[in-house]
Amino acid sequence: MIKNRTRMKKAMAAASALGATAAVSSAASLAINFKGDRYSGEFGRDVSVSAFGVDASDWYVSPNHTAGAIDGGNDSGVIDGVSFAWEFSNDWAQSAAYSGATGIDEVSFGYLDDGATGANITITGLSAWLSANSVTAYTVTLVMGSGQGGGTFVDTPLYDEEGGSELHLYSVNAEAGASGGIQGYATSGELNSDTLYIDGQNRNGTARGSIAGVVITTIPEPSSTALLGLAGLGFILRRRK
Repeated sequence: MIKNRTRMKKAMAAASALGATAAVSSAASLAINFKGDRYSGEFGRDVSVSAFGVDASDWYVSPNHTAGAIDGGNDSGVIDGVSFAWEFSNDWAQSAAYSGATGIDEVSFGYLDDGATGANITITGLSAWLSANSVTAYTVTLVMGSGQGGGTFVDTPLYDEEGGSELHLYSVNAEAGASGGIQGYATSGELNSDTLYIDGQNRNGTARGSIAGVVITTIPEPSSTALLGLAGLGFILRRRK
């Protein structure tokens, strides 16, 4: 009996180690940084270090901005075959010279403003991207920021399409960020919709709806090696019965 228990413990430990080392492949990500400006002063920042698990070189930066101008309207970009399109009334960067040090600060420094009805973002082509990465699901992180020295962020809904079913409601906690502004982020649960619609909200007093970035990250699938390990553990356990 004692020998059987010892063997079982060893088998379970081996399978657990196998699952930890070979269970998943590395995740792939789509990341966009809304590089805003303000009426006078500095542009929003490029990401210079890894942020939200995405290397600096893999961040897409919205390019169509003119210092000192109101840049509202429509804009778009394509990352790894996935299309991002957004409409907004203006874009801003935090009101003081940049003083942050981390990638999160850099993403949050520039943002789509929450004037009018807020900025709305449509993302399409995610099913093909999932297939190309041999996975079936992803999470979506919403990054928010503002040059406002205090306040909160408005809850922001995520839909499977404009006017469609709600997939997630972001409740983002605001913290002090670079240059005296506020920043925050939140991540959805597991999703697999081909299309997403982020319904940016307009401000409500000191509660802001300004969107600074979006990160979509695949959820890696278990590898075949790890699955074989788990199957072997099941076989051992059955033999002990």
